Amino acid sequence: MFAPFRKGDPEGNRWMDNDPLYIDWSAEAVNWLFEKNGRSGPGMPVIRNAHMYFRSGIAFSRHGRSVALKFRLQPSCVFDAASPRFTSVFPKISTTVLLAILNSAISTFYIKKFLNNTWYEMSDLRQMPLVMPTRQQERQIKVLAELCLEAKRLALDAKPASQELVATARQWLADLRAAAPQYLRPPAQACTLQSPEDCLALFELAVNWHVEKLYGVEGLGPFDDF
Repeated sequence: MFAPFRKGDPEGNRWMDNDPLYIDWSAEAVNWLFEKNGRSGPGMPVIRNAHMYFRSGIAFSRHGRSVALKFRLQPSCVFDAASPRFTSVFPKISTTVLLAILNSAISTFYIKKFLNNTWYEMSDLRQMPLVMPTRQQERQIKVLAELCLEAKRLALDAKPASQELVATARQWLADLRAAAPQYLRPPAQACTLQSPEDCLALFELAVNWHVEKLYGVEGLGPFDDF
């Protein structure tokens, strides 16, 4: 039996990755890992937080000066210390909503400006203030997060954007141009929406817009100065 295994994401993907690694998770292999756990010597395993295995969560890239923070949905898997992750234990906010908030420009701006601008640790991320969304705000941000995940999935699979995804992106294009702050309005070339990446870029602008509303700072940006 083999299980998905995550050792970090050298590509630095946001929203999700497509790491093809697997680990032998047969009874014999698991028994060996836990019997040898913590023993000194080359090749000896070190297992921590095994109770968090096979639970979905959010993984992140630890470093990246002058670039936006990169959070991604980590599916149910086995992971090691090179793939730091956390899971929301607060039932009133879903993992996908938390993922969207963390991937917004507001989060990067706050963390880089006030906490750490080089190498991120879990302790830094825990200091990020979280504004609890209303039910309507949560629904809207969740919809946008799921659109970002769909667009990213198509991009990773090298597939074209579906007609439904493009149609939804065009609706958001109109909304952004009509009501979003000037710095969040899509550039003219975004009208083509020829690829999943084009759609994703548009949805990310909408995420930034709605997270600004959540934090009460709509129109006070741009928040990409980090």
